[in-house]
Amino acid sequence: MKIFGTGAVLLGMVLTASGQSPQGPPSDPLSGRFQWEAKAPWGVAHRESLINLIKLTTMNPMQIEAIRQEPFKIFDNLYYVGAKHVCAYLMVTSEGLVLIDSLFGDTTDLLIENIRKVGFKPEDIKYIFISHSHPDHFGGAGRLRELSGARVIMSKEDWDEVERQQGAAAKGGRNLGLPLKRDIVKGDGETLKVGDQEFKFYFTPGHSPGALSAEFQVQDRGKTYRALAPGGMGTQFPVEATEVYIKGLEHLRALGPFDVMLGNHPIYMIPELADLARATANLGTGPHLAVTGPAIIDEWLEGGIKIALEKQAAEAKKP
Repeated sequence: MKIFGTGAVLLGMVLTASGQSPQGPPSDPLSGRFQWEAKAPWGVAHRESLINLIKLTTMNPMQIEAIRQEPFKIFDNLYYVGAKHVCAYLMVTSEGLVLIDSLFGDTTDLLIENIRKVGFKPEDIKYIFISHSHPDHFGGAGRLRELSGARVIMSKEDWDEVERQQGAAAKGGRNLGLPLKRDIVKGDGETLKVGDQEFKFYFTPGHSPGALSAEFQVQDRGKTYRALAPGGMGTQFPVEATEVYIKGLEHLRALGPFDVMLGNHPIYMIPELADLARATANLGTGPHLAVTGPAIIDEWLEGGIKIALEKQAAEAKKP
């Protein structure tokens, strides 16, 4: 079956992995493939946002104005430059810019516009880190690399997956953005030094075959905090990925304590995106909303592990 539009490609990839039809979301958007998302901490906390995410990612064609999010400064060295339904972050270092995720290929103009709005040039991007191999995260990287000469970072497993998807898309006439050629490969425990910033990478597959989480430092008013960007927290993956997903979240929990967690979709951010945008615009001298502290982050990760274990138990009962 041929699926058109990047939103439809993403949902088709998600649903066909479990043998469901890629025609579109079920009549109850939180049933079927998304039932575990609804029960996870992010689904409970952001139920309406989760429903909205499903609607936005299944738009065909993608409606730019519906997903437009005004960019904003989160920390002194980190900006939100993504959309309403998919995150992208711009890290400022002493030796250039690092982009974390790159949205869909057909929303790259929005990403470029957002980078310019916060006062930076996309041509100055030195590295693009892709959290996992879904088109809403890697789709814009090819064009941005062409524009800036930036190096692109993924795990070996996700480079394999991106190449597989690009090959299938070329045969099927689908648009996944400008093709990416394999570049920097990072694995568990490896690092990347960019000026005054060091990124540490952790292999946390499940949401994708090679999801890669990243740790880095964020600054706010003279204070430095340990931040985590999980490689993928969504539970929409096939049975065979459940065990590695659980181990990945357990790995992240053991690596704590973390002060800040930055999800790659707004529903995986502990503060709501809109609340964070308002709070950072009126920060004053008060506490930073995104600095939630280790206890809340641990609770979030433990809740994800709990739901994945329930998913695993339910899968084990099926013939």
